[in-house]
Amino acid sequence: MKVRFLTILLIVISLFSCAKEGFVVNTVDLSHETVFEDGVKTKESVLFKTILSEDGKYELILSDPENNLTFNCKLNKDGEYYISDDLRITSLSSFSVGEYKYTIIKDDGIEAEGVVLLDYDSVKPLTINDNDIILEAYQDGKIIAETSGPDYPKDADTLVLTKRDSKNNNVITTISLSSSDHLP
Repeated sequence: MKVRFLTILLIVISLFSCAKEGFVVNTVDLSHETVFEDGVKTKESVLFKTILSEDGKYELILSDPENNLTFNCKLNKDGEYYISDDLRITSLSSFSVGEYKYTIIKDDGIEAEGVVLLDYDSVKPLTINDNDIILEAYQDGKIIAETSGPDYPKDADTLVLTKRDSKNNNVITTISLSSSDHLP
């Protein structure tokens, strides 16, 4: 009877020791982007990016700090990173600043959970007088100039202003020059 019990105990212990090991989440980043067209916000999104210890197929579940929004998507491999799709909300809403809960699920069912901070300054449309902007000038849909300051060719019909903050967040503003209301 004792031998039988010990045998069963050893079998149970060996089953637990053969359990799958999990993957490791090495780094996580959540960046924010807001897009304005002629002064009106048209898009607001976040992008989840991570480095994982094992290659594979992964799914992401991301919840905002208040648990009001949940996003589900696949993570796509891009170089060393796994990146989500653009996770968007309506242009009339704004993403909450704070800790977002994430769950990463590998195709074999193993999960990793954690939190990632979304931090960005309140955003407004950019102007050509803003500091640290990248300016692209277009004419008939084709880029004709790219500068890191306020100067642009006078024959441009559209300007795209981009500013990236120290937390890797973007504000992009498109200005149609057919309406001079948007320029100083």
